[in-house]
Amino acid sequence: MPIVAIALRGFTNERSEFLMTTLPVADLDATVRHDPVTLAQYASGGGWTTQVLLVNPTEEPSFGTIHFFDDSGMERSRESYQVAAGSSSRITASNSSSETVVGSVQVEPSGGIATPVSLAVFSYAPAGTTITETGAASAEGSRLSSYVDISSPSDADPVNSGIAIANPTDQTVQIFLRATSNVIADPLRNLSLKVPPHGHISKFMSELFPAITPPFTGVLHVIANFEGSATLAPVSITGLRGRYNSRNEFIVATVTPAVDDAPGTTQFYMPHLVTGGGYSTRVFLVNTSRGWTAGDIRFRTADGLAVPVTAR
Repeated sequence: MPIVAIALRGFTNERSEFLMTTLPVADLDATVRHDPVTLAQYASGGGWTTQVLLVNPTEEPSFGTIHFFDDSGMERSRESYQVAAGSSSRITASNSSSETVVGSVQVEPSGGIATPVSLAVFSYAPAGTTITETGAASAEGSRLSSYVDISSPSDADPVNSGIAIANPTDQTVQIFLRATSNVIADPLRNLSLKVPPHGHISKFMSELFPAITPPFTGVLHVIANFEGSATLAPVSITGLRGRYNSRNEFIVATVTPAVDDAPGTTQFYMPHLVTGGGYSTRVFLVNTSRGWTAGDIRFRTADGLAVPVTAR
């Protein structure tokens, strides 16, 4: 029987505050990959630490090399990994430097060996206190869409969405970005960027489109081609959502983009939500088709009972 699952990772920081992030759950019936996988975002130094988590769901050991690339595509470091059958491993990218190195991670299995399920968990601990931690399992494709929003500067906890894009290939990739809002009369906002081989960019919407007047809610569409060609290029993408809390501390979360070319489904389940007691849950809906879409959203308690919802 099919089920829907999500893994949660809790961390109590140095101020005894509970931080939580999500982890991927491996589908044992999914086709096993044997090619490299690229995680679109990691940060190290300046208070940032990234952990690369590897899960091997197969019955054979997995081993290979993890490459850490910076924005320019230069390899800053590499680590060998070995993951026993049905087990997991963790490799940490951290340094004590005040300089923050940002880039992408490539998990490359040795020839013919299964690629482990890979995730990057990055945390920010300025002055030794961890204030944010989030996991990023990148989406891979050539046409993708990500929910984005920018709140009004007058909001108590201002929000600014962004995106991280990594080029896993040995060629320069041309990235075409288009930001569309929920207001039909709003103008289209287009931007073109180049990403070098194994290079990386991570920017917030206010940096990509400084002319946008907040508040803004919409979708960031991404199309990738090889430079000078109409041939689509594969990229790895992670959506980012940053905000400053009531203590003016920077909090970051990730948003999984939708792959436009992926087959659609008639139903989609999200296995966890929590509200009340200081918690809240937001559901983002992204329409990757060329026409309108409509349907129902149903919320249920842990015992399956329907939860009344007021739309606003």
